[in-house]
Amino acid sequence: MKPLSKYNCSRMIKGAVAVMFDKEGRTLILLRPATDRWMPRKWALVGGKLDNGETPEQALAREVKEETTLIIRSPREFYVSDNGEVLYYIVKDYEGEVCIDYEHDDFAWVYPEDLTNYDVVSGLGALVWRAREMLTYYA
Repeated sequence: MKPLSKYNCSRMIKGAVAVMFDKEGRTLILLRPATDRWMPRKWALVGGKLDNGETPEQALAREVKEETTLIIRSPREFYVSDNGEVLYYIVKDYEGEVCIDYEHDDFAWVYPEDLTNYDVVSGLGALVWRAREMLTYYA
């Protein structure tokens, strides 16, 4: 993973992912179903692919709403995947209560130091810790 500078036309952004924090500093993770093609039965962050014509921010807001019913405000870009295809955002301003969709089996608000108690997708812990460090810059 590389530090993010504003994405540009030379990169093909295909996805957007939220590292969401609640007021207690916990992050939201979702459990992928056993039948899923990508990382079945693993805990992951909220996010997904961009639809045609969507900006990463629009895709992020749509995916968060579809997967959790939460409405997000003021997402902050903080990282890009090694292949340059996925933008990661810090989200700490949202409204609503989590209600997961059919794409997930469960959800949890977890303190970063407790992520090791969950079978998470590769790299999730490092992303959450990086996002937590970045919160001081966005305060």
